[in-house]
Amino acid sequence: MEEKFKNELSKYIKEKTGYLEELEVANIFSKAGWGIRHSNYYLDKDEEKGREIDIFAYKSDLIKNNSPKESISIHINLVCEVKKSTKKPWVIFSTKKSPSDNFFGLSIYYEKNMKNIIEKKIQWKVDRNSSIGSFKKIGETYCEAFKDTKNNDSDYSQIFKSLTSSTKASEYFLSIRKSNHLLNALCPNSIEFFEPIVVFKGQMFEAYLNKQDELQLNEINHIPIIFNRISPNYDRHDYLVDVVKVEELSNLLAEKEKWFNTIIEKIKE
Repeated sequence: MEEKFKNELSKYIKEKTGYLEELEVANIFSKAGWGIRHSNYYLDKDEEKGREIDIFAYKSDLIKNNSPKESISIHINLVCEVKKSTKKPWVIFSTKKSPSDNFFGLSIYYEKNMKNIIEKKIQWKVDRNSSIGSFKKIGETYCEAFKDTKNNDSDYSQIFKSLTSSTKASEYFLSIRKSNHLLNALCPNSIEFFEPIVVFKGQMFEAYLNKQDELQLNEINHIPIIFNRISPNYDRHDYLVDVVKVEELSNLLAEKEKWFNTIIEKIKE
């Protein structure tokens, strides 16, 4: 009876919950040397209630100068929502990337006593994030394939909710960082980036029209999406969100770290 119950419980956990995927994603972050926090709460200002983001991952470095007061702390935080779908592939509709998508206008970051170093020194020399430079196309809209729209099953519900959660949580953690007086005192000179990410387990396709206006479908592992959301409770209305499959996450993290180190080198200059 005990073994039968354990098998039933195991089947339920694997098929009906997303916790195993969250643990799998957390292990990928840990193996790549990122610190992680599970199930962090954030304030959804639209609904004025606390919500949960699956994983908050972070890396930091300290650029030492002549005195502690002149040293610079730099941080990158990945605010991560984890989703899975075994029967409904995600379809991302893409268009040609514009040159402006590369730059820091879509970044979520905070500078303390750095004299706008991102704007003045870095933004024209370094892509906005580690992934955007290698893409010729960028995601603009999306749908979940084979959804039952007759039963009020929205075409974009899971994708839209995951993009919304990761961006709202990023904004919340940014606001907390700005108001953390103790951390500001300990790190008087700092730069902190907040990157919204969606990690997906399932099939994902890119869809676009070719030069002959024919539909092209390619299975993909990763694509950045421009996410537009207007709300009276948030100043920003456009974001760039990495949507990546679980099996591609380790490669994305390697690129993130490479990008992070490039920023550090530019600051040292």
